[in-house]
Amino acid sequence: MKVLVYCAQKGGVGKTTLAASTGVYAAQQGLRVCMIEMDRQASLAEWYADRRKLGKDEPDFVLIDNAAKLRPVLAALAKEFDIVIVDTKGEDSAFTSAAIGAADFCVLPTRPLGVDLKACLPTVRSILLAEKPFAFVLNQAPSRSKRVEDTQNALAALGVVFSTIMVARLDHADAVATGYGVTEFRPDSLAAHELRALWLEIADKLKTSGTAHVKAA
Repeated sequence: MKVLVYCAQKGGVGKTTLAASTGVYAAQQGLRVCMIEMDRQASLAEWYADRRKLGKDEPDFVLIDNAAKLRPVLAALAKEFDIVIVDTKGEDSAFTSAAIGAADFCVLPTRPLGVDLKACLPTVRSILLAEKPFAFVLNQAPSRSKRVEDTQNALAALGVVFSTIMVARLDHADAVATGYGVTEFRPDSLAAHELRALWLEIADKLKTSGTAHVKAA
């Protein structure tokens, strides 16, 4: 079982939206997926509740209200799931530290804004201290702007940057707001195409972080 953590010590960068759609797409690929909510705001829990109303039972879901519970929960899930995707709160907390410590790979979403670049530094330090592999993904980006290239270059000085750019498209938010992942909400949309491309990059990194098999497509 692999543990994928979405983390950024900055709110509003799209962790929950990306985590939800990633979990749905991984399940669509035949993986046994469990989502873990470690944010007391519980946005992912609300998404899961909406999803259950739609009659959808994948991915599975666990809410953790105490950072110390994460390791025992992961141990209990290990034989049942191929991948666990953890959504964390946008702050430096025991929850975020526990998630990073348990991760096989961390994804750091950031927007092409100076304030987001500065805010990602504590997260990077925490990940480096825990000696965990990670990559940035540029999220909620304009479709055409030199700022995107400049931000990619700035992030590259700090670590690996995924080549997939998640453009600010309403389909991402609309899908998650109604209990869907974007690849099932509008499967032929540009947003869905971007999510699939992001998953290919994530899956490739997960394959190199250990021995468990994670399908790339």
